[in-house]
Amino acid sequence: MAEYETFTGLYWHSNKPTITSFDTDGSEIKRSLIDKYFSIETTGNKFCIGYFDPETGSRARCPNTAIILQHESQISQCAVCTQKNRGTFIAKTGRVTTERDRNLLKYKHVVYLASFGDQSDIKVGVARQSRYSDRIHEQGAAAAVVIAYAPEGVAARGIERIVSERLSIRQSIRYQEKLRNILDNDNKEAVYNQLRLYQKRIAQALPSQNIVYDDFIFTSPDYRIQKSAIDKVIHFIDKLDYISYISGWTIGVLGKIALFYTSGACYAINTKILEGREMRIQTRTDATAEKVFGIHTKKVAINRQQGLF
Repeated sequence: MAEYETFTGLYWHSNKPTITSFDTDGSEIKRSLIDKYFSIETTGNKFCIGYFDPETGSRARCPNTAIILQHESQISQCAVCTQKNRGTFIAKTGRVTTERDRNLLKYKHVVYLASFGDQSDIKVGVARQSRYSDRIHEQGAAAAVVIAYAPEGVAARGIERIVSERLSIRQSIRYQEKLRNILDNDNKEAVYNQLRLYQKRIAQALPSQNIVYDDFIFTSPDYRIQKSAIDKVIHFIDKLDYISYISGWTIGVLGKIALFYTSGACYAINTKILEGREMRIQTRTDATAEKVFGIHTKKVAINRQQGLF
């Protein structure tokens, strides 16, 4: 029987999704979910997922293997590892307090527009230039384009804020909205033109910001969504019981949302709620028992109307 592991996340690199975990010895395990049967069985225990080490470009295990208490269900890091990851928080807020913080921000950044499959579903965001493509995949966007470059994170965040405030462009898209438009995101030419129109509006409204239209990427095919398996409704798992079990055939990975087919229905789970959970994980190419229990879901109605795409 498989050993217990601590689930640490779902990440994208080179246009491919990988789920990661630490085994009981502290070794990192990486798995592909695409075109696989999988099963996860949680034990009810939860541990710190460690921290991202910018020097090595990989996740480091929590030095204390800290336990996360049950009432802290929204937390996946202990105080020590949270502090080590402060650079991520600083990049989002622009609040710099130490020299280490300043060093973490000394990377070239881009400001981008991302589309999520509907004319209204456009957001403006910021990413380290070297992580631009991975960042777009992590969000589950159908496509994106760079509209500005900045020498560091705080400057990029300032441009993002101005674009959002002046042109009423959102800075975030809810997971339910991404799922709702999952069948409406596969026309490359249409989404290119859509983003181009937004870029022109921004350039006209903000002539001093040196707005560009660079590095367009069409990411929708990388999610490998098996559209024939998706009916009128997706059952979105938003909460797990203390003990839970999920198994089925993966039918796509949209950002950090894993979609799977089991017992005649399509389910989706935001893998963020799995982070830190102790579990048994198995992936295989042959069929496995399909079942779910210990989960709570919300129904997301799929948009099947012909829209921009």
